[in-house]
This record gives sequence, structure tokens and C-alpha cells, in this order.
Amino acid sequence: MEKLRSERSSNLELLRIVAMFIIIVHHCCYYGGFNPSDMPFSASKILIQSLSLGGFGINLFVLVSGYFMVSTGFKMRRLVKTWLQIAFYSLFLFILMASFGAIQFDFISLIKAAIPVAFEQYWFATTYVILICISPFLNILIKAMNKRTHLILVLVLILLQSVLPTITTAKMAYADIAWFVALYFIAAYLRLYPNSLTMSLKKSLAILFCSMSFLVISVIFIDVLAINDAFFKNVGVYMLAQNKLPMLIASISMFLVFNNIKSLGSNKIINTIAGTTFGIYLIHDSSAFRVVLWRNIFRPDLFPNTLLLPVYIFAAAAFVFLIGMGIDFLRQYLLEKPMFFLYDNRCIRLKSFFARAGEKGNAIIDKISEYK
Repeated sequence: MEKLRSERSSNLELLRIVAMFIIIVHHCCYYGGFNPSDMPFSASKILIQSLSLGGFGINLFVLVSGYFMVSTGFKMRRLVKTWLQIAFYSLFLFILMASFGAIQFDFISLIKAAIPVAFEQYWFATTYVILICISPFLNILIKAMNKRTHLILVLVLILLQSVLPTITTAKMAYADIAWFVALYFIAAYLRLYPNSLTMSLKKSLAILFCSMSFLVISVIFIDVLAINDAFFKNVGVYMLAQNKLPMLIASISMFLVFNNIKSLGSNKIINTIAGTTFGIYLIHDSSAFRVVLWRNIFRPDLFPNTLLLPVYIFAAAAFVFLIGMGIDFLRQYLLEKPMFFLYDNRCIRLKSFFARAGEKGNAIIDKISEYK
């Protein structure tokens, strides 16, 4: 296995930013009061459905994380940091929204907000934490496999988790964590065994263009069928689900496009902004806040069948991103950095204590051995 680079590349950090923006746009369309299945065939309907790319953004986010985690290994600090960040936003937004009367306050909901990972207040966050926890075991398996075995595993996972569910509509015991693990193995393979296809920017761009075009065409085609057949009314975004094969191909090709952009190097601004993306997700997709955000603060459904609709959706998403970024900057500097300064010092002291204890233990053992 080749020696892996551990530093963060700004090209993939930029992809993390793009992925989060895509997710925000998706949530704007999903929670914004639209009901595409009841909308007549129109440009607005196609636009709303075509922008429902939350699965695309999720896939990109997990691919980037897996690409880095396969080389950096497990770090308790990352797990603690992620867990506390999730708990902070879940509890803070619950209390804030309850204080304004936007949601009903009760003790059970408070407990769930305080322990959001266990109670799945954010499905993605819970699954991501599980992925972090099992990543060292996945890495052991990856290191034990050769290239051929790794490739076979990836192909089997794609067959079971993507190909068959796409062509048969069968779930195949689909679960979020199973899909995240599949993406993890894919990202690990792309990192460990690059080839002429995965390292070609032109080929990656061509595949991305074809796959994204297919996704949009699939939306239009199904919407046309729905005009005369009610069966197709609720399946317009069928191919846009995160585990469908065209979406997987689009996700991998998008990842490879950014991975092959080498000119960025290590950009501090990009990396700093990317460091807030998970916080942005936790803020805008809080179960206590998202309805208020998209049904009270923003009302994209007020602009149906107008040229202002795409402008409004992207403007709202940009505003949410920027405000969320600012809030997470404040959290990092006011809470996280001071907290982890103490955490790191405590860890250093504990390591020093156990080192001294070990030395004394060895000295005692040596003395006992002398008497023998």
C-alpha cells in the first residue's frame, strides 16, 4: 500500500463547501412549501425537482470524509468534537425556538435535544458519528485487502446497494449506515489505487456532464409520463435518491473532478470556510428550526412559475450559508477552542501521568525480580 498524504487538500475542502450549498438548496425546495406531485407540468416543477439534490450533496460529503479518514485513522478528539458540536446546536436551537414559542417545550423533547445522536435528531449526523466510530475497523479491513479484493468488495456493494435498488425498486435491506460504509470503501479505493480514468480531469468532467444530464432528463421524462398516468406523479425524483446508480456515478465523477484540480494547493480561507460546513448543516436542518426557516423566514413557494424562483432559491441558500458560517465561526472561537485547549492539556497530563506510573511500575517489577 502506498504512503498516503495526510494534509488537507483545498480542492476537496472546496468540494465540501459546494456539497453543503447543494444540501441547503435541496432543503429550500423540500421544506419550502412546494408539492411537485400536485404541480402541473411546468418549468418551475422541473426546476424544483432537479434541484432536489440532497442525496448528491450527502454522497459528496461522505466521499470526502472517507477519502481523508482512510489515511488519518481514528481520533478520539474528532469524535468528541463532532458529538459536542451536534449536541450544542441541537440543544441551543431547541431552547431558542421554544423560548420564542415556535415549538412546544416539554421534558421529553428537551432530553432528545440534549442527546441528539442517540435520538437521531439529525439522521445524517447520527450516521456520520457511527461511521467515525467504526472507521478504525473499516481501515483494518482495507489494509488487509489487496487491490483486487478491494475492487470486488466495492463492486459487490455497488451491486447490492445501488444497481439492484435502481432497476428493481427493491430496498435490499438498505440502511443509511450501510450506504455510508459503501461510500467509505469507494473513497478508500479511489485514494489507494488511482488510475488513468480517476486521475483524468477531462474524463471526469465528461462523465459528470453525462450523468447530470441523465438525471435532469429522467425528471422531465417521468413528469411527462405523469401527465396521463397518475402512477408517475410521486416518482419524478426517483433517480435523484442518493443510492440510485446514476446519482452514484454523478457523485463519484463530481468528486474526481475536484480531486483532479491541483492548482488550489492548501488555501487557508477555503479550509477555514469548509471547517464550518458541518455546523451550517446542524443549524439550518435542526428539527426545531428548519420549518421556521423555510416557512416563516423564507417563503420560496411565494414565487411559483416566475423567473424569480431560481434566483430566490439560490439567494436564500447563499444567505443561509453565510449566516450559518458566521455563527459557527463564533462557536469555534468562543466555545470550541477554549474547551479543547483544556481538553488537550488534560490529555497531555493524563498521558504524562500514565507514563510516570508505567515507569514506577517497571521499577517495582525490577526490584522484585532482584529479590528472586
